[in-house]
Amino acid sequence: WSLGKKRYLGVSVKVLRSGRRNNLNQAVQQTSFAVDKDQFASHTLDLNSLFAKTGALLSASAQTYTDDAQMYSGFLNEMNIEGDFKYAQFNPYVLGTKGNYRAQSAFVPIAGRSYANYIRKDGSFGMPLANQFWTLSNSRAVPAGACDGPTDLFVENSRTGPLYWKMASRVTRYDIFGNALEEQDAIGNFSSAQYGYNKSLPVSVATNAKHGEFLFEGFEDYNMLLPEKIAQLFLKGDQYSAFALIFGNVKWMSGFNRYDQRFFLRDIAPTSSAVMLAKNISHSGYYSMYNTRDSVYTHTFNVGNAPSGEISPFKFATGTKYLVQFWVKRLSGTKFSDGDIKIEHNSTEVNTKVKTGSIDGWYQLEAIVDIGSSATVKLKIPGNVYIDDIRALPAKANMKSFVYDPMTFRLMAQLDENNFATFFEYDQEGLLLRTKKETEKGIMTISESRRANSKLTDITPGEGSSGGGSGEADPDHE
Repeated sequence: WSLGKKRYLGVSVKVLRSGRRNNLNQAVQQTSFAVDKDQFASHTLDLNSLFAKTGALLSASAQTYTDDAQMYSGFLNEMNIEGDFKYAQFNPYVLGTKGNYRAQSAFVPIAGRSYANYIRKDGSFGMPLANQFWTLSNSRAVPAGACDGPTDLFVENSRTGPLYWKMASRVTRYDIFGNALEEQDAIGNFSSAQYGYNKSLPVSVATNAKHGEFLFEGFEDYNMLLPEKIAQLFLKGDQYSAFALIFGNVKWMSGFNRYDQRFFLRDIAPTSSAVMLAKNISHSGYYSMYNTRDSVYTHTFNVGNAPSGEISPFKFATGTKYLVQFWVKRLSGTKFSDGDIKIEHNSTEVNTKVKTGSIDGWYQLEAIVDIGSSATVKLKIPGNVYIDDIRALPAKANMKSFVYDPMTFRLMAQLDENNFATFFEYDQEGLLLRTKKETEKGIMTISESRRANSKLTDITPGEGSSGGGSGEADPDHE
């Protein structure tokens, strides 16, 4: 048995779980035919027979699956197994990059429809039998017809010929946690998602942008427990977020071990940094980032294009025009002006513009930054300033973002395309109590509902409120 540069003789291997598992509840094709009742007499109801006899295919769809998941970049070099075994040399089924099949591509037929003045079968697809989607080859399901796009169930390949099937959508990136990070529609446009809260919840979704090209930071998911494996995965780099390295120091929660692993907590107020997380002073959620010093704090972002084959952290894409937005506040109440906060790239400073007046002390600022060949982009935050809900996305893209309670995971706010928030408030039972909408004129309540159970007990039929005893109402009840 050879593993990397080492060879092990006399090693016994036991397969604990096969990499190829049946997904009996998953459909690979759904087809509707117009079939006359006399065509059921032969009991040959397989797809080929129905197609050959009726020629009346009314609707069809096909689905392919993949077990390919991508690893977060840098992870392979940071975690070891049993000392000299690195994950790069280990079983991909242990890593989660193989063995879990998920939906990959959806296909629809695009053949012309036929009409022969027969209402029962008019409108059926004029698709030859040879161009149906699936067939069996050596006991293996493979696409049989000519298709537009990668179609093989297990191996990606392109097929040429008459295009009887069209790819409607395709997931191009899964991570090892099963999150669909990037997908592509029928005309090639990308839509992507960014996950947080230990990679369990989507914090932003963007259309017309690839994964790694956009960023949202709400600072809500740093003060929460980190399982040991998650901590090893994200603490040594900026994979978790573009601000994660600031809060990279952790402490072990002694005595709190679950599922054969330890848990850690981040230091959200590092003494070595000029910034910290401030609780209960925020534009949305509970936390914002605060520059504790009087001088400017500069946060640096990298520039470059995301590599294929792995999940890379956010970078400003080279040669792309970006929209950068965020909310800022001063406890002193001092107003913000254009140029108070600057963004530097290519040794040139871009002044941010104030887009709103004071909304509970918060101001929205934004800037358009045309990224050239610079190696970095720098955000310069003045002293004693709170900053929250930072987003950076290509100017041609569109984004929505989400803020959750880090303890209950309830949705606390949803920020729209203009980075204005809709706030959700809950009662002690976790039921939605109030919805508020942020506008340029302030925060408006748009809906409110209350629920209560009656406090009256043991009322005897026919007794009025003066009956006394158990029929009296609670004096505190109004």
